[in-house]
Amino acid sequence: MRNYRVMWTLVAVVLVPQGCVQKTTESDFLRTKLLCAEKGREFVEDAKQRMDPRGAIYDERYTFNTKLNTCLVYHVFRAEGVAHHTIIDLSTNEHVYSFFDLFNDETAKNNFKRECEKGENKPSECLSREEFAAKLDDLFKQ
Repeated sequence: MRNYRVMWTLVAVVLVPQGCVQKTTESDFLRTKLLCAEKGREFVEDAKQRMDPRGAIYDERYTFNTKLNTCLVYHVFRAEGVAHHTIIDLSTNEHVYSFFDLFNDETAKNNFKRECEKGENKPSECLSREEFAAKLDDLFKQ
């Protein structure tokens, strides 16, 4: 009889609360995702207020990345022959990855490439279009 009491105590104390924790975790995760989206929109709106009026920010995306345990924001800033694609970690306000599309300005492309080769730019800013797209897909898939 004593063994049954120990077993039922184990079920009541260990297994039942785990079922409750699972539901709480899913609910918390949903709240975290919604908060991330809200903070991401606020970040982009703030950036739009501070940006050069000749430019535009578009293609905003927000996600809570579970592997990194952080909220990420992606957006493109475009102005006068350049588009700056950026992924930002909202918890640190750091650029995770960037890609500069310099369109048809071969001189600017060559200068930027030379700066990357010399190590004057961060490696996370010296990605090709394909490398950046792969990073974006990986970080924003859930």
